[in-house]
Amino acid sequence: MKNNLRILIIFAALGVVSSCAATGFAQTDEPVTGGYQKVEVSNPQIVSAANFAVKTQAKKQKAKYKLIKISRAEQQVVAGMNYNLCLQVTIREKGKTTDVPQTIQTVVFLNLQRKFELTSWAVAACADETPAITSTK
Repeated sequence: MKNNLRILIIFAALGVVSSCAATGFAQTDEPVTGGYQKVEVSNPQIVSAANFAVKTQAKKQKAKYKLIKISRAEQQVVAGMNYNLCLQVTIREKGKTTDVPQTIQTVVFLNLQRKFELTSWAVAACADETPAITSTK
């Protein structure tokens, strides 16, 4: 009886140790294929993606957009890279004299040839905002 109890305790302890070790090894700062990872908003690739999105949307809408700040950034490794960005911008529509602030949720894709493509652009509130930087452009 005592031997069975000892064996049971040993297996339980091994189970706890192995599950803790697996959890520890699984936590990494490297991007995971298929999932978004937070990225510093000051990352040069993020700033480039944000500027590209604003410039592309301005052409598409025939309006004047200005990037005020990047509030949040995430990246997703795919066959290339997706950048999920929360941007603070202003827009001045043609014929108007005032700038209107907007919060934008956008996704920019960087393909394997290192060319950006604007995947989505929507006026939306962004959750989990991180400290922002102001664009230098």
